[in-house]
Amino acid sequence: MEVHKKGKLHRCFSVFVFNRRGEILLQKRARGKYHSGGLWTNTCCSHPRPGKDIKKEAELRLKEEMGIAVDLREAFSFIYKAKLGELIEYEFDHVFFGEFDGKPKPNKLEAEDWKWISPAALRRSLKSQPKKYTVWFKKILDKVIKLRAERKILPTITTTWGSDWQEKIKEINRLKLKEIALFPTCLKSKERARLYSLLEKSTIKRIPFVHLRSDMEIGELDYLAKRFKTQAFNIHSPSGLYPLKHNYSKYKKIIYVENTLFPLKEKEIKEFAGICLDFTHLEDARLLNKKKFNHDLKMLEKYKIGANHVSAIKNKPSKTKRGELHYDRHHLDKLSEVDYLKRYPLKYFSSLIAIELDNTIKEQLKVKKYILKIIKQK
Repeated sequence: MEVHKKGKLHRCFSVFVFNRRGEILLQKRARGKYHSGGLWTNTCCSHPRPGKDIKKEAELRLKEEMGIAVDLREAFSFIYKAKLGELIEYEFDHVFFGEFDGKPKPNKLEAEDWKWISPAALRRSLKSQPKKYTVWFKKILDKVIKLRAERKILPTITTTWGSDWQEKIKEINRLKLKEIALFPTCLKSKERARLYSLLEKSTIKRIPFVHLRSDMEIGELDYLAKRFKTQAFNIHSPSGLYPLKHNYSKYKKIIYVENTLFPLKEKEIKEFAGICLDFTHLEDARLLNKKKFNHDLKMLEKYKIGANHVSAIKNKPSKTKRGELHYDRHHLDKLSEVDYLKRYPLKYFSSLIAIELDNTIKEQLKVKKYILKIIKQK
C-alpha cells in the first residue's frame, strides 16, 4: 500500500486466461477492494511477494482469486502510471497468458462476478462503456488481442529424403533469417550433432517449434528450449510406428501429438499438451478416410491445437511404399496446392505454423505470404 501512496515504481502481474473459442475470462473486482472495486478487468492481477518467482506467484494468485490451476507463460511486460483517487499506480507489469476451458470458482472477496467474452464484443463494450473497466486493462487490451491473433508462419529446415538441410542453413544465412521451425526427423544422432553445430554458427536466434524424432535425448530438448527458446515440440503417436525412446514428461506441457495415418488417441492427447494439427494429413483423411476424418474432427473440437504443419496437396493421389494412397507431398509446385486450407476454420490455425516442405527457404517464404492471405480472408 505504501508504494501506491508514494507512487514508487514496483512489480505486478496481469493474467489473461483464454478458452478454446478464443474468449477472454474477465473478473469483476469485488467492491471492497482498495481501488477499482466493482470494475471489470482481466482474469487476475496482483503483486509478487519479495524474492519470489513471478510466474509461480501469478499461478498461485490465479488459483486463490479464480479457483483455477493454469500453466502460465509470460507474453510481455510494460510500465504504466495512473492516479486512482489518493493512490498512484506506477507499475512494471508482467503480462501472462494461459488456457482454460472449465468453470472458474472465484473467491467472492476478490471477484464478485466473471464472464467469458470474445475480443470483438469486448472492444465494443470498452468503446461504449469505458468507465466500467480498470485503467491498466484498457491500456494493454489492444496489445493482448494483437498478440493472441498473431500467427507465426515459419519457414522450416526439413530433413526428409530429397531435402538438403545443410543448403537450407546456408540459404537462411544469406537471407539473414532469425526465426525458423526445425524438423530433424530423418537425422540420426551424429547428423543432429552436426546440425546443432551449424545452427550455432547461423543467423538463427529462435526456433519456436521443433518436430521431435523419437530417439532424441532429453538433453537435446533442454538445449533447444534454452538456446533457441523453443515454445512447442510435436511427436507422432507414442504407440504408433515411432515409439518414444525416452521419457519426455519434463516437457509434456509443450509437446503436442500429431494427427498421422492413424486416428488420434484421446488417452495420448491427455498425456501431453494437446494436438499438433497437420493440415495435410487432415485433408488426406477427408479425401480418403471419412471415418478417421470425422473422428479427428471431434478431437480437434475437444482439445487444444498448439501447432500446425502445412504441406502440399496434389490433384491426384499416389502410393506410399506400403501401398497406401495419399494426396500430400513435401514438395510444392504451385501455390494453389495449399488452397485446401481455405476449407478449414480459423480456430484450427494455431500460433505456430510450420511450412513442412523440402522447397528452398526462398520458395517457402512465398508460401508463407500466400498462407497469410488465406488466413486474413477468414
